[in-house]
Amino acid sequence: MSNEKKSIYIMSTAHGSGKTALIIGLYLNLKEDGHKPGYFKPVGDPFSNVRVTKADKDVNVIHRMLERKYSRDEICPVFISPNSFLDEVALEKVDGIKDLIQSAFDDMIKKTDILLVEGNHFYQQMYSIRLCDLALSKMLNSEIILTSKCENDGDLDRTLIAAEKIKREGLPLIGVIFSNVSELQQTKIKEKYINILNKYEIDLLGTIPKSRLLSSPTIGEVLEATQGKLLTEDFEVVKNNIVEKFIIGAMQCSDAIGYMRKSTNLGVITGGDRADIIITAIEVGVSLIVLTGNLQPDIVALAKAKEAGVPIILVAMDTYTTAHNIQNIHSQIQQSEVDLCKKQVKDNIDWKKLL
Repeated sequence: MSNEKKSIYIMSTAHGSGKTALIIGLYLNLKEDGHKPGYFKPVGDPFSNVRVTKADKDVNVIHRMLERKYSRDEICPVFISPNSFLDEVALEKVDGIKDLIQSAFDDMIKKTDILLVEGNHFYQQMYSIRLCDLALSKMLNSEIILTSKCENDGDLDRTLIAAEKIKREGLPLIGVIFSNVSELQQTKIKEKYINILNKYEIDLLGTIPKSRLLSSPTIGEVLEATQGKLLTEDFEVVKNNIVEKFIIGAMQCSDAIGYMRKSTNLGVITGGDRADIIITAIEVGVSLIVLTGNLQPDIVALAKAKEAGVPIILVAMDTYTTAHNIQNIHSQIQQSEVDLCKKQVKDNIDWKKLL
């Protein structure tokens, strides 16, 4: 094993491309192989703060699972809002921010032989002030892995465009990894995408299969996304429970029953005035009921939910907005999912090319 220290910058084409799950999997496989991996995130997102800690969600997940020996400030020295960074960062202060990042990076890389660097939500974020992943990876002299969702052909286009920009900057691209890949897309990658990537001289390091477990939100995340209030059950007990699928309970009750019975870990979104849907959902044993429009359920439904142990969340938003916000949740990795992250990387990624 080489004693040379190196850093791998993991950047993505879009928010929700599976960077954190990939990093956890890479970290654990590298460690098992006898290496001393580390984690670093140059710029954290303060809008994804966990309420009582100064660190964004990704940093908290990694710190909790992998890097407790280092403080959160050591692994993430800077916090800048991705949507209002020009209000927070004066242009004349950018060089100072870069110096702070470089100093923290230098301290962390001394403690590892391979430092995994997690990029922004997407690689062009903060391009206008040169705090984007392209600029930071060049400053840190890191090799690059590009991750991308692969749900349709447009994702391939976005991957090719990003890879070409990386190359034009003269940066060392190890290869790309597609995540959240369905069986249908897996076939398309093998039959079509690989040939196109080869024409552009881009190495495909592997594909991460779609995992409902990794992509499903927890009850705690639903509460946060909807700004709701938990009416039944103890938050600490249910906050990490996974909800795999949601339906909107606007249909006839007789139609809803069959669908509910066929689904596991189901969440139902409906109005508090739909006592028929609420009681049916409780009796079927769904994982979560979200009541919209600030409409309180009747006493009977609430009592049944408490007796059955079904969590109910009350939200002020309308049904459409609630469903939209839940759909856009980017789920955190749970402690119980760490082994799955490791297995997905071990089984599907040519991670030895990082060495």
